[in-house]
Amino acid sequence: MLEEPDLFPKNLKINEKKDVVWNKKKLNNALTSAIVQGKTLKELADSFQHVTDMNRNSAIRNARTAMTGAQNGGRQKTFNDAASMGIELQKEWITAGDARVRDSHAALDGVTVGNEETFPNGLRFPADPNGSPSEVYNCRCTMQAYMPKYNQKRTENTVESYREWLEEKEASVDNMGMAKNFSSGSLKVKGYKLKGFDNVYVQHYSKDTIETVNMIEKFKKNIPLLKEVDNVVILRNSSFVAAYDHGDNSLYVNSKLSDAKYIKQEVNNGYYAAKNAEETLKHEMYHKQHWDKIFSLSVSSGKDSDIIKQELENDLRKYVKEQQVYERKYIQKNISKNAQKAFNRNENLNELIADVMVLDDKKAIDDIRLIELVKEVIT
Repeated sequence: MLEEPDLFPKNLKINEKKDVVWNKKKLNNALTSAIVQGKTLKELADSFQHVTDMNRNSAIRNARTAMTGAQNGGRQKTFNDAASMGIELQKEWITAGDARVRDSHAALDGVTVGNEETFPNGLRFPADPNGSPSEVYNCRCTMQAYMPKYNQKRTENTVESYREWLEEKEASVDNMGMAKNFSSGSLKVKGYKLKGFDNVYVQHYSKDTIETVNMIEKFKKNIPLLKEVDNVVILRNSSFVAAYDHGDNSLYVNSKLSDAKYIKQEVNNGYYAAKNAEETLKHEMYHKQHWDKIFSLSVSSGKDSDIIKQELENDLRKYVKEQQVYERKYIQKNISKNAQKAFNRNENLNELIADVMVLDDKKAIDDIRLIELVKEVIT
């Protein structure tokens, strides 16, 4: 060919419009064939790769989007047929229910609208091909018929709550700054610096988040150590209420800390010594006070912090073990189930120390010797 260039076709042009129409037709044929033959997502992706030049990841995502749209489009047709026969129904958005669900769809989970209405994100159904690409592409959601007379509401989400979420998201653009990655044990999150605060990072901007941040600011008067934390990270939907990480001097807090109903359910249940939001933060700051003393002694003595911790806690550990000889559930009975569980694991005293200090603050513990030993460790 290089030696005989005249063999190349003359005036070769690509009609992009026709090319798009041809590819669309072939992709639709592949999708229809996959649905009729019951092919898997990966098999549909194979077919897509035969039609166009796309890499494997793109093929999988496109196949998932197309199949989700086709399945939900079919459901919409079924709902329309039912409505034409006089059956009154609504449609309900259902997510895949995992961490990969995009925020906008998580806010839609359980939202119901009229059969002929669009969902508040503008889609008739999940992966609606006429919708915005950011709402459609790679969607794994589905929907189901909802009849208020017969179905129980799965979530508290509504059209109104979605609109509130959207307003909060738009507000976050103005109130959230540079991102920073945080890691604590198995927890790995990205937080955005909250404007107006030196060390507060949030995962999302919401009413709960702001109320919790303001609550922490208010508690600084009674809990001075909150002022010495390097980072306060407000988490969305974390599995815990609050946690202090001595490794990077960070306090991780659930954004619902300011929600009295949530606190009553998660904290005031007999498992912890803390019974409210303020006591929960005190508990975490007693962890900080404990570790601050360990690190201070480690620096002044030149010893490893693990050795210092063991030496510092020896008398307390001995006393607790002696009490357990006479009363097996001594810790649970006098302190908390939380402290008992931690000690049973590997004789860890961290939770016991923090809980005893919380109980002593409100004069809710009678073991004077225990209180003395804990204060020797922490103060």
